Amino acid sequence: MDKIQGSSLSLRRLDKYYDRFHVIRDVSLDVPPGSLLTLLGPSGCGKTTVLRMIAGFVASTSGEILVDGRDIAGLQPEARDTGMVFQNYALFPHMTAADNVAFGLRMRRLSKAEIVERVRDALDMVKLGALAGRYPSQLSGGQQQRVALARALVVRPKLLLLDEPLGALDRNLRDEMQAELRNLQRSLGITTVVVTHDQDEALYLSDWIAVLKEGRIEQFGQPLDIYDRPASQFVSRFMGIANLLPARVVGSVGSRVEIAMGGVRVAGWHPEGLAAGRDVQIAVRPTHVEVAAAIDPRDGFVGTVSAVAELGEKVVYQVDAAGTRFEAHASRMRSVRRHEPGATVKVVLDPDHTIVLER
Repeated sequence: MDKIQGSSLSLRRLDKYYDRFHVIRDVSLDVPPGSLLTLLGPSGCGKTTVLRMIAGFVASTSGEILVDGRDIAGLQPEARDTGMVFQNYALFPHMTAADNVAFGLRMRRLSKAEIVERVRDALDMVKLGALAGRYPSQLSGGQQQRVALARALVVRPKLLLLDEPLGALDRNLRDEMQAELRNLQRSLGITTVVVTHDQDEALYLSDWIAVLKEGRIEQFGQPLDIYDRPASQFVSRFMGIANLLPARVVGSVGSRVEIAMGGVRVAGWHPEGLAAGRDVQIAVRPTHVEVAAAIDPRDGFVGTVSAVAELGEKVVYQVDAAGTRFEAHASRMRSVRRHEPGATVKVVLDPDHTIVLER
């Protein structure tokens, strides 16, 4: 299949009410042509509703959905020029893989010769050309997912919309399909929107991520921004930061913030700096917490190892210090010294990855 001309996507103050319930609240974002956007968040946050509003299966209460600058919010689904892959794939069980892929082309009344050619190209693209004559019941979950993807792409839509596309697959197949989906999206250049609750999947697939909470965008940015610079306690917790701790600002220079916690001063990061005396939260990933010998000269928190667990390639420490509990992850391969439960140690935080959050 030839490269598809990517379309721009913009959402402008998108809202949705169900009776008195305000389920989508002022959602706005811009996605450049050819990008992959992930709508990420826990169950019930509104991410699937936003996707279905883009597709036209759910009517927006207000706001604009702009594709290449044209507002499609008032159009019927079939007039929006989108391709949708549903979570359960929604294949017709009485049709072969080839007939499932051809369905949208027949609805568009293309010639038989063009349908045959485009279906063949689409199935070859997803590596299922040899299985064109099989029915969905004769295909594995991963193969069914590929048929659904080919069916969505064969009509050459402006937007590809994927609702938890890998959720029904086992872990190994899911990892394999993540790579294939990302490579396919990049090679085609099609603007894509994916819904998932899986943080790792979002980080792997995305050019842009919108983290949703209770119908609002809590943070929008590129994957490393979301991962390294969470904007709130909610995003921090959702993206796997186990250490969220109270502290107070001592002072700041630019984005470098000095904070005090448990009688110890450490450095952290805030995009704009904060005034001295502010009560804040610090967020730091377990991978950026080091458990060192108590005599280590660096600034840190002296405490006691309360628990140690080996999980594959990493060692997980729980350390009680400064009136709280820190979690630290160390590489089992790189760890020079193992600290046993009951040992007195020092907890050292990486200042470049210690995020200061306003309360």
